[in-house]
Amino acid sequence: MSKQALNYLLGQLEERGYLERRPDPEDPRSKRVYVTERGDATRSIMRNAVREVEDEWAAALGAEKWDGERVEIVPATSSEVLSTYSYDVGEYELDLSKLSDPEALDGETIHMSLDVGELAVVVPADMDVTVTGTVNGPGGTTLFGEESGGIDHTATQSHDGGNDVPELTLDLELEVGHIDVRTAR
Repeated sequence: MSKQALNYLLGQLEERGYLERRPDPEDPRSKRVYVTERGDATRSIMRNAVREVEDEWAAALGAEKWDGERVEIVPATSSEVLSTYSYDVGEYELDLSKLSDPEALDGETIHMSLDVGELAVVVPADMDVTVTGTVNGPGGTTLFGEESGGIDHTATQSHDGGNDVPELTLDLELEVGHIDVRTAR
């Protein structure tokens, strides 16, 4: 964040009464930032709101699938697999290795997008998979062990699961972060 953007943000928060800036007694060129009573009360409200959202996620996904930072999606059947997953921020892993009917995904394409964070997909070893990973900003990809990265980066990689196995296409995109696709161990 630039100095100008931070100064603007602090000015907006100060204007609304959430903080105040006071001269630094040790350095007249600097100011110190202090949280006001209103800011402190708001911080408490926000913490409770975040806790409620996390509790809702844990209830919806199962506590073992949500630790407050990472979401693990583990469908049991192919009918539970969505064609599109879209997220804003965080770490998301789609684990297809536990599917009881992976052949039902034959010829399908799964799209996943994320603004900032990490997208991971685990596929069964006995499935042909073609993946295209696009990072529109800084970041990288690890596709079946092949690492690459940079800014505005796209990589395509395939996994050969053998003869007469289902074929799946993965189209993964994020703005900033990392994409990881691997076979189940």
